[in-house]
Amino acid sequence: MNYKFSIISLFFLVTFLFGENNILFDAINDHLKQYKKNISNNDLSIEQGILHLNLKGRRTNHKSLSLLGFYSIGKQLQKHSMHVRKININIQYEMKGTQQVTFMAPKELVISLAKGSINPKQFMNRIEQL
Repeated sequence: MNYKFSIISLFFLVTFLFGENNILFDAINDHLKQYKKNISNNDLSIEQGILHLNLKGRRTNHKSLSLLGFYSIGKQLQKHSMHVRKININIQYEMKGTQQVTFMAPKELVISLAKGSINPKQFMNRIEQL
C-alpha cells in the first residue's frame, strides 16, 4: 500500500515540475507565432529562478524583439504563478558570424509591461542590456 502511494506521489510531483514549463512554453510559443516568431522547447528554460528565452533575430530589431518576448512572458506570468525572479532574453543574430545581445528584467517590471502600467519606452529605460 505504501509503495503505491509513493509511486503516485512521485508521478504527481514530476507532472507538477515539468508540466508547468510546458504550459508556459505552449502559451508563449502561440503568442510569438502571431508575430511570425517560433521557438523550440530548448529555447525556453527556468534555472535558479531565472526564466531564459532564446530568440533569433536581425541585427536591427533587438529592442522590438525583446519587447515582444518580455510582453509574451509577462502575459503568461499574470495567469500562472511561477517561481521566477527575473527574465532573461537572449537574441542571436548574424553579422560577421553569430552575435548575441541579452536583456534582463525583474518579474514585476515584465508584468507591469504586460498589464500596460508602463509603456514600452519606460520599460526599455529600466531594463539591463548585457
